[in-house]
Amino acid sequence: FKFREEDALVLKTPIRINVLSQVLEKLAQEGLDLVDSYGSLPRGEEDLLIVLSVSDSQKGLEIASKIE
Repeated sequence: FKFREEDALVLKTPIRINVLSQVLEKLAQEGLDLVDSYGSLPRGEEDLLIVLSVSDSQKGLEIASKIE
């Protein structure tokens, strides 16, 4: 197996229709490329966890912090 370590954005958001596409659209508008993505809905939780690896993690963090 080959492993690599990367920075990732972890977003906790209420479950909404198209929430992932809205986040990815904002990142793409700022010129970021998606590298990897994962999602999880922990048992008993009402919020969705979205884990994203993007081409520029610092810029991604700045953009993600402004998403409502």
